[in-house]
Amino acid sequence: MNLFLKERLMMMIRGVPSSRLISAYKKANANGIDVGLFVLENQYLAGGDPVAVVDQLINAGACDLELEWDRACAIDLCTKGTKESLSSAVLGAISIRCDTFELSLSEEGGRRWSLEVSLTHKLCLDRFIGGADISVLTSRVKNAIEAFYSEQKSAISTSFPVGAFEDEVMKKSLDLGTRFELVNCKISLV
Repeated sequence: MNLFLKERLMMMIRGVPSSRLISAYKKANANGIDVGLFVLENQYLAGGDPVAVVDQLINAGACDLELEWDRACAIDLCTKGTKESLSSAVLGAISIRCDTFELSLSEEGGRRWSLEVSLTHKLCLDRFIGGADISVLTSRVKNAIEAFYSEQKSAISTSFPVGAFEDEVMKKSLDLGTRFELVNCKISLV
C-alpha cells in the first residue's frame, strides 16, 4: 500500500500535483532539509514553486550559504511574475559582482578630479525582500564621496588620496537597507 495514499487523495481534491510534491518532499529529506509535505503544499497553494525552493535550498547548502525555508519561500513568492527569481537571488548571493560608474569632483576655479568608482558587492538574501536596488547603493556612494571631498578639498591640492576615500566609503555601512552587501570599493583617477 502506498504510504502517501491519503495525502495524494487530499492533494487531488485540492488540485495539487501530488507526484511532484511527494518527489520534492523525498528529495528535501534526502538532502537534510526538514520540511513536511503539508508545508510544500502550502507553498504551492500560495502560488510558489516548492520544487524550485527545495532545489535552491540544496544549491545554497552546497555553497555554504545560509538560507532557511521561510526566507526561500518568501523570495520565491515575491519574485513571481518579475524578471528575478529565487535561483537568480541564490546565484547573486554566491557570486560577487562589480558595478562601475564615473564621478567628477571639482571646486570653483580649482582642479577637476575625474574618478572611476568600482563597487564590488553580492546579494544579501536576508535583505533581498524590501531591500533597495543597486541604484540606491550607487547613489549613496556618490553622495558619500562628494561629502568627503567637500570636507577635505582644502587639504587636497596636487594628489588625490584615493585610499582615504575608499576607506570612507567602506566604513559608512552604505549598503544597509539595500539588498546588497558591499564587499569592496575601488577608486581610481581617470
